[in-house]
Amino acid sequence: MVIAKAPIRLKFTATTGNFVRVWCTAAPTSSKLREKLDKDKLSRVHVQDSDSGREFDYTFDVAGAYQLAATEITKGAAPYGGGYQGAPDAARAEAIVGETPLTFYVANRLKATIGSGQDTADLVLYVSNNLIQETTIAVHGAATPTIEKPKSNKAKTAAEGSQIAGRLTDLVGSASGSLGDLSAVATQAIDRFNAHAGSATYHNTADTADNLISAAYRNPSSPEALKRSVSALLKALSSHIRNDSVVTPAGTGSKTWHVIGSILQVDWPAIPLFESSATIAEHVRALADVWRSFEAHRASSAHNAPDSVNALTALPILLDVHRLFLADIANLHPTTPNTENPAKTTLVHGAGFEES
Repeated sequence: MVIAKAPIRLKFTATTGNFVRVWCTAAPTSSKLREKLDKDKLSRVHVQDSDSGREFDYTFDVAGAYQLAATEITKGAAPYGGGYQGAPDAARAEAIVGETPLTFYVANRLKATIGSGQDTADLVLYVSNNLIQETTIAVHGAATPTIEKPKSNKAKTAAEGSQIAGRLTDLVGSASGSLGDLSAVATQAIDRFNAHAGSATYHNTADTADNLISAAYRNPSSPEALKRSVSALLKALSSHIRNDSVVTPAGTGSKTWHVIGSILQVDWPAIPLFESSATIAEHVRALADVWRSFEAHRASSAHNAPDSVNALTALPILLDVHRLFLADIANLHPTTPNTENPAKTTLVHGAGFEES
């Protein structure tokens, strides 16, 4: 994998010729090659001449996709000529034998917020072509994918978790595969929540008229639609878990969905951390929180019996990284990372302490 501003060694091998002339026909915005193309309104700019198979060093200054053309040339096909010094015929003859278009990818460094509220950090990764790529300190100067710059001690605990470390490694590979189908995740959550909430098997009374989510929110096909679907899920989940109503809200405990031994149950550990989402980055985190919240709630002791029927399908890797981070933030007693003092984890998560 190639990153910007890092020298690399390239080699172009001709199929039939003995010389290769490399051109650039399109380059990322702000790159030196792009500036040359735009300044002189050229269709191509020269990159490098090289004997076939000979290595040379080159540095791409900006990340992105570079469209190259490798012209294969046979040099010296005709004998040297010229009757005087500097005569045109004295140069080695060149015969163009073909040209090959190439796309050369220089990796982009990407980051996104992970977490909720003040307990956030940066999720950092590199992508090249359509892949999330691994980088190492030895080769690239940084190890990624990684979570860095936690904004709180709770976020630091979450970033150091052993489970999340494993899932970060799993991110390496297809970017689209790591993200999955957000519309499908939201739609399944709506369907399974409705089936769960509307069942008297698990509840003191079935929640059939107060918190069920309209089918209109299924299959969101745009960022705005996804925002509204996720918002509907967050509102319904929070209201149902708190024994309230989205239709006629009267406050926590105003309904009796969850009653065990005549005692009203509020499943506080499963409450969503998000109340809404405004951007596509927040939609992804909030959807992961919906998954965390519902999976914790359906199996909780707030029910007559745990709901083993309406389990959600495992999340795509990227959403699962978000889920694991959010789960540690929401937990009063998360597993202490092997790099931390247990007492610190206890007081940070249980009493709001921060390291000083």
